Amino acid sequence: MQPRAGVFGGLPRRQVTNARYMDMPNFQVADFDCDQGALALAVFLPKERTGLAAFERELTGENFDIWMTNLAGAQRPSRDLTLPKAEMRANYDLGATLQAMGVRQAFGAADFSGITADERS
Repeated sequence: MQPRAGVFGGLPRRQVTNARYMDMPNFQVADFDCDQGALALAVFLPKERTGLAAFERELTGENFDIWMTNLAGAQRPSRDLTLPKAEMRANYDLGATLQAMGVRQAFGAADFSGITADERS
């Protein structure tokens, strides 16, 4: 399943925060708690301006798991950060996946009328 839409841009957001932070040989990473800790956002920043390709080569599932485990116990120094405003949207077609999991009746003659308050009125 691939997201169909992603929007990045807008005005930068500057804040002083106590994000979990690690300084690695080729990159820095900060992990921000969002929505009172219900979600988190990890931001990886290559140290070299042209270092994205090298970082991508290091970005394996195994390395990511190690980094995130280490990051979970990392210190939370006070940082003055500016990040671009980001908005992410995704649409997924789950029909085939749900049917493969055995949810078939919902894709046939199922009657979903009245499922929302607007439809019940």
